[in-house]
Amino acid sequence: MLFAIGAIVYVSRATGFTFTADVSRNPSTSLLPTISGTPKLDWSQDVNVQPAGPAEPQLGDVWTLTVGGTTYTLTIASISVNGSSVTVSVSTHPYTIAAAPTPAGTVAQGFRAALTAATTYTVSVNGADLFISSADGSPVAVGPLTQQRRAATLEAPTTTGPTQVDSTVHYSTAIFTLTSDQQTAWSAGETWTVTINGRTFSFQVPATGPTGTLATIAAGLKLAIDADPDLSATVSDATITVHDDTGITPFTLKVSRGNGGLTGVFDIDFANTVSGFSQVPVVLPQYQWLVDLIPWLRPYLQTIDLLHFDARPAFQLLDSAGNVLKTVTCTIQPGSVEVQGQATRPLVCSNLVDLGSRPAPINPQTGLPDYTKTDPLLTYTFTQAGKYFHQGRRVDRLRQPDRVPRRPQLVPADRLLRASRTG
Repeated sequence: MLFAIGAIVYVSRATGFTFTADVSRNPSTSLLPTISGTPKLDWSQDVNVQPAGPAEPQLGDVWTLTVGGTTYTLTIASISVNGSSVTVSVSTHPYTIAAAPTPAGTVAQGFRAALTAATTYTVSVNGADLFISSADGSPVAVGPLTQQRRAATLEAPTTTGPTQVDSTVHYSTAIFTLTSDQQTAWSAGETWTVTINGRTFSFQVPATGPTGTLATIAAGLKLAIDADPDLSATVSDATITVHDDTGITPFTLKVSRGNGGLTGVFDIDFANTVSGFSQVPVVLPQYQWLVDLIPWLRPYLQTIDLLHFDARPAFQLLDSAGNVLKTVTCTIQPGSVEVQGQATRPLVCSNLVDLGSRPAPINPQTGLPDYTKTDPLLTYTFTQAGKYFHQGRRVDRLRQPDRVPRRPQLVPADRLLRASRTG
């Protein structure tokens, strides 16, 4: 007898027998179940509201949420005095809702009120989560959710206050090319400056060494900029590229050359030295005491004398107030920091004569060139407008042939040389 109960097969016989079972499985036989019918859908979309900042919502904040292909815009229109209720405008329709314990919950409640009124969706809120589902349980396309913040107050822009209008162009990467004519590109002592966010990076053209080019200057500026950890620079010929390495600090940029002034060169070449005699009225020595007592007797006790002089070219630089800045009677040593400030012989004369000037005369006493008597030449940088140049002549000697030479003096060219001699 053979029968089965559940997964157990029973074999029996009235008399005893020996039972050997060989169980095998045919893999070709399909063991998959047959499924039929339509499964029930029950989808619910969860939108988690996360405002930016702890003090939301604030008046003027704008939220947008797309549900089922339609975008809904929620604007915080008003907040009650005690903060217990908030009025929102969703797609121009106002809704007043009770303020939730959290700002995120308040925004979620605003969308719940609007979607419940405008759609057939089932909408609920739990804390900061907004749940949306359709009546038939099918999925609902929801998102994205965005927030556009608006400041609660706006301070009027000023030049010094916390709110300022900055019309300056800012760069994350700036590319500029140094330009100049060939004659003035490499000017000894001139400073090229790149100003980035108020910080200056400079290269000064050296006064000695080989002559460089604009590419040399660009390479020097590149090294200066690279020293700043927030910036990097590359150079190609005379073109410099500056990049903000922080990625969050756009910068202002200004490129300039020079020291804020105009450099002028004054040069007098091969001007004649004038020698001669000048007639001057002098009081006879034996009557000087009488003129001191009775000054009006001078015209009756004086005579005409001859004074010998040697006059060479010279000039002075005056500021706008007429103060003497430089007195130049020779070739001033290039790069000299000498400031004369009064009408005296310059203390630093160059032992190199510029092209076009006469050689330095030989001093008869030393047998060496006298560089204090070279042609006047001066390089000067003007930083203010005004009157600067006044040409004159320098009188090296002013004496009567039989008397001791007097102290040299500078006399303007347009004035008559006058002097008096006392015993």
